Amino acid sequence: MTLKELEDKIVEVGVTQTTYVQVKTDNKSYKISFINKKEFELKKGTVGELLFYEDHPLLIDFNEILESTYIGSKAEDAELVADEVKKAIEEVTLGWRPWTTFFVNRNAQYGYQIFMNNLKTGSGKILDAPPTITKKVVEVLHKHSIVTSTLDSRHYEIKKSKLLLIGNNYVIAEDFKVVEQ
Repeated sequence: MTLKELEDKIVEVGVTQTTYVQVKTDNKSYKISFINKKEFELKKGTVGELLFYEDHPLLIDFNEILESTYIGSKAEDAELVADEVKKAIEEVTLGWRPWTTFFVNRNAQYGYQIFMNNLKTGSGKILDAPPTITKKVVEVLHKHSIVTSTLDSRHYEIKKSKLLLIGNNYVIAEDFKVVEQ
């Protein structure tokens, strides 16, 4: 049994563990094991259509290298630039991740404040993001005549991840193995 064979079926999440999830559909039970799990946001009792993706906004963080972007000139209107950066990021993530996830030090408590301060002073690191997002943000910054410099922060081969989505719940892993129970 493969995940593709369960795709598009309405399933109910039963047991959830760190290495697998048990789902029920069509009066049958399946154990889906996670191979090299990266991220887990799956709750017991969730009912929804099981979908499988190899390309999805949630996978960008895992399937692309991270780049660090620095600025060398200040924004004339930091609030306007920030609003346009937000729209550019949300255009890529489609709301699956908060736009502030990609600021300065990823997920830092004061990331937004540091981002705004750097826009106003015209120096410092403002972004740690995959190229898909970096490209959009740099376009916004250049539109506002802000000088940028972008560097790769990882220099190794990335093993592509896949997404198992049930409703708004999900698991990201390198692969999944399905066994009927």
